[in-house]
Amino acid sequence: MIGICTRRKSEQFELMTKVLNDKLRQVKQKNIVETRRFSEMLERSILELQNRTITTAQAIQQLIELAEEINKQSARGDEHRSIKR
Repeated sequence: MIGICTRRKSEQFELMTKVLNDKLRQVKQKNIVETRRFSEMLERSILELQNRTITTAQAIQQLIELAEEINKQSARGDEHRSIKR
């Protein structure tokens, strides 16, 4: 049972990583500096997980926080663009 739970968390992490990478590609078209910062945060989470300095659950939490930050930045960018028009 533990193996299944761990595998499911790993699959969740992989899926979230793919989704975030896709989102970063979209953000990159609007803000290269922020994309670089977000990419570094994502890479750090992946490395920490690979080096076993954090658990899969902690890595997933970091990805959730990163996704929230990306969404906030995206919303700020959209708001800024609408003000300029």
